[in-house]
Amino acid sequence: DRAVRRVCGSFPALKSLALTSDMASAKALVGLRNLTTLTTLTLTLGNDDYDEYNDEVPPLQVTDDVFRALASLVQLRSLSIYDCFSPATKQGMQELGALTGLTFLKIQLSDTVSDDWLGMLRNLISLNSLHLSGPMIHGMAAREWSSLTALTSLELVHGVTNDGARAVGTLTSLTSLDLVWCRALSTVDAVSSLHALRTLDLSW
Repeated sequence: DRAVRRVCGSFPALKSLALTSDMASAKALVGLRNLTTLTTLTLTLGNDDYDEYNDEVPPLQVTDDVFRALASLVQLRSLSIYDCFSPATKQGMQELGALTGLTFLKIQLSDTVSDDWLGMLRNLISLNSLHLSGPMIHGMAAREWSSLTALTSLELVHGVTNDGARAVGTLTSLTSLDLVWCRALSTVDAVSSLHALRTLDLSW
């Protein structure tokens, strides 16, 4: 926490910042709202070996309060939050959706995050690349994403159904689509309308 507070207080012109969970608490992350010049933020808050269901001590989580603080970073263009299994609510997704200048977003969320909450990302109209891991995409969120006309790259890990894929199939600006470890997906016909695709990953 001390390191994060020092960063927030000592580098008012900072453009890029990367932090790991051993450097900060959720309370310290809220203090990032003071870094108003940030354009790139990378938070690595857990590790690849963490098991959401069996491990007793979870990694540091990004809560609604943290998303609220990040929403004040209006210059942010790239946001990556790794290994956090964030338990964000609808309010947290609304806060994230306020970062309308984002062009790149990569985030791992808890599978408790609702599909319709992810529709709140529809306001990120500058987004070129979106990478989501955790929640199941049933279709509602992807239909809301029709406003993301600048989106060319989409990665959905672990969670998309056939209905969700059909909604993804309407995002005709996509040139790269990764539907990785999506065991609920049984057909690729749903995305056959994406004629601009140059890269397609359906690996398990």
